[in-house]
Amino acid sequence: MEELVGIKDKPKIKHFIWRCLYNNIPVNELIHKRTGKGSPLCKCCGEGEETVEHMIFFCNNADPIWKLAPIQWDRLLQWRSNFWRWWEGILEARSRQRGEDHITLTANIIWQIWKARNARQFEGKYGEHMSILENAKNEWLEFQEEQVENEKKHRTGTSHQMQNHQWRPPDA
Repeated sequence: MEELVGIKDKPKIKHFIWRCLYNNIPVNELIHKRTGKGSPLCKCCGEGEETVEHMIFFCNNADPIWKLAPIQWDRLLQWRSNFWRWWEGILEARSRQRGEDHITLTANIIWQIWKARNARQFEGKYGEHMSILENAKNEWLEFQEEQVENEKKHRTGTSHQMQNHQWRPPDA
């Protein structure tokens, strides 16, 4: 999955991106198509069918988030109607300086858009665009810090796997 998704990130975010790529996110259009229940329209804006692409890019609740985001993918605007093609374009940034960081931050923004969509849809909570971006940035930084810590432990030999412990039976 990591090769297809193309990022080093928390498993839940990699899995979410994978599900977006395979159009397996329970958005209203997909639920309506599969079950015949509910409306395919976006409950957040009511301006179109809620597909993965609508939810991530075109909903009037997602569009301002991308405009405020610290990273811009303007050269990929024409691919927003096809998440798979858009994501392939995103992955081309790997060769750029800090490209991996930009890709991972983008995945975290998408994840937070999804979480904000669910909070609106199921709890009636409307998050502010800047707080959604702040959550994405914080989750990304948290993962970065975990990676640095794991590398330090591995280099110094203090990781659990590298400690030389022998099994002994528990005390009576």
